[in-house]
Amino acid sequence: MKRYVYTFTRQDIFKEYQLVQTAHATLKLGFKLGEQEDPDNTYFTCVGVRNLEALEAVAEILKKFGFSYEKFFEPDLNGGEYTALAVYPIDEDKRGVLLAFNLLKF
Repeated sequence: MKRYVYTFTRQDIFKEYQLVQTAHATLKLGFKLGEQEDPDNTYFTCVGVRNLEALEAVAEILKKFGFSYEKFFEPDLNGGEYTALAVYPIDEDKRGVLLAFNLLKF
């Protein structure tokens, strides 16, 4: 069974920052997971959201559907703005609502 990590990143910040925020959220998740997951056999999906309000709405949807995630706050943006989140790995057949989100595009 394939396993997936979904990351959600705000797109109202510079494109370069979007990449970095996604990496930060993924790294934070990786630290929490330790060696529980094999990164070579995990698929990653990057989703773009419009702004902070949209990211907060995604977090509420994830909670509603029982997905666990890690948030990342960028200390260089206004003293620590919420910029991205990463969903804990899930089985391919459990992605359900996550399939409705749009991929990150520049």
